[in-house]
Amino acid sequence: MKTWRKWLAGVLLFLLALVVFVAVFLPGIVRTQAIKQVESATGRKFSIGKVSLNPFTWAAEVRNVRLAEKDGGTTFVSFSSARVHISPVSIFRAAPVVSEAHIVSPYIHIVRTSANTYNFSDLIKEKAKDEKPARFSLNNIVVNNGSVDFVDRGITQEKSHSIRKIEVGIPFISSIPYLADKYVQPSFNATVNGAPFHAEGKLKPYAKAIEASFDINLKDVDIPYYLAYVPGPLPVKVDSGRLTVQTGVTYRVSQDAKPEINVTGKLSLAGIYLRDKTGAPLVSLKQADIGITRAGVLASEFVLSSVTVAGLEAFISRDSKGGWSFERLLEKAAGPKPDKKRKPAESPGKKPLMSIAETRINDAKIHFADTLPIGGFKAEVRDISLDMKGFSTAEGQKGSYTLAFATDREEQGKLAGDFSLAPLTTVTKVDFSGIALEAYFPYIADLLTAPVKGKLDVSAGISMTPADGIKLEKGEVRLKDVSASFGKNEGVKLPLAEVKIAAVNLKDKTADVESVSFQ
Repeated sequence: MKTWRKWLAGVLLFLLALVVFVAVFLPGIVRTQAIKQVESATGRKFSIGKVSLNPFTWAAEVRNVRLAEKDGGTTFVSFSSARVHISPVSIFRAAPVVSEAHIVSPYIHIVRTSANTYNFSDLIKEKAKDEKPARFSLNNIVVNNGSVDFVDRGITQEKSHSIRKIEVGIPFISSIPYLADKYVQPSFNATVNGAPFHAEGKLKPYAKAIEASFDINLKDVDIPYYLAYVPGPLPVKVDSGRLTVQTGVTYRVSQDAKPEINVTGKLSLAGIYLRDKTGAPLVSLKQADIGITRAGVLASEFVLSSVTVAGLEAFISRDSKGGWSFERLLEKAAGPKPDKKRKPAESPGKKPLMSIAETRINDAKIHFADTLPIGGFKAEVRDISLDMKGFSTAEGQKGSYTLAFATDREEQGKLAGDFSLAPLTTVTKVDFSGIALEAYFPYIADLLTAPVKGKLDVSAGISMTPADGIKLEKGEVRLKDVSASFGKNEGVKLPLAEVKIAAVNLKDKTADVESVSFQ
């Protein structure tokens, strides 16, 4: 026998042995290892009836899969069969690419044991900060005859909900560029608590891309009711609030570009009231409307046409130890200390971009309480209005704004000018009038023996650039009816004092004072 024939026979025998191994022996190994790994990771009983692998069609099928509850008897998740077709493109993409996935009779049993706690809470693990996004492409996902049982024990009287006859068609879910030969129509059909529900999206094929779109319309959704179902603790308590959504969502994949998810439309919030973990008030809001021109979720690019806020009320405080109220929102349960030897996560290459064509805030109010200085300090900033145009985090983009407010002491403030966030620059005209000096004595009590009474007016033009630092031009400071006591029968009174400032340069540490006058 010639040498090449021997080599050919050897290769054929090897391929035949490999096919026999994959089709006959590998399924049993996969089944045994899968059961072992899942039970080890979850601490629950897991079973698989049968695993089938077809090396010729790159297909895999799993039958009679069941994951039990922690008690070992009740079924948590199960399905009668799941069949997937793996695309050979997976080899070149270095990522799993599934051309078809068909799941039959999936079942999920969900129990809410208390607010934000479920029968699967023990399975949720916090994602590592430096964990990279998974690379995959799932296409033509079809679910037939699905069922969900939801038992709510987190309320006074237990309620049960059921979803039956679930039929789902998902054209694609992908994190890498890939295009299949054909796609199923996006759809969802089910019977929810005995009532039929139907939703269907649109599929638009292009030369080198495909796009799925659907509309989301929700009206007056009770936010606290549904937040109670979030699987995990929340940093705030939401007492009230309603959400209205009128949006269109488009999901696009192509051969040579990353997947895109774009959202357009409008979001509205009404009647919001938030408290912190101690029960102290944080924020209340009468109405907020957000117009979305395009929100690129995966690209982190958000273009908003407008943000309108009415009746915003915020509560800010600092305790005697210097802790701010908003810092409590960031507190987390103590966990394991981070490994100092662990390499830091790589910084993302692209920063999120956001632009807002027009922002308006009307009738806002801030309650401020500070117990750190001696005697404490309180203030109520009211009648806050903001009119801003051209807000953008993009490099070199400029915007303009006008901010006005008053306080419970009849103080007035107004700022107006232009700004840029990247780099951070501003040219602003500042006007403050009627500032009650005595009210701010707690912050200088360690320097003075008695409060200084009187009113202060300040106006100036302020500019700031990374190169020149902070500059002040055409400034004017006016003190009216100023008086201070130095002791018994001692003190000073000043009906009027004016200081006119030509320029101040903090970077160069220079100041040009035009005049100082007293009356």
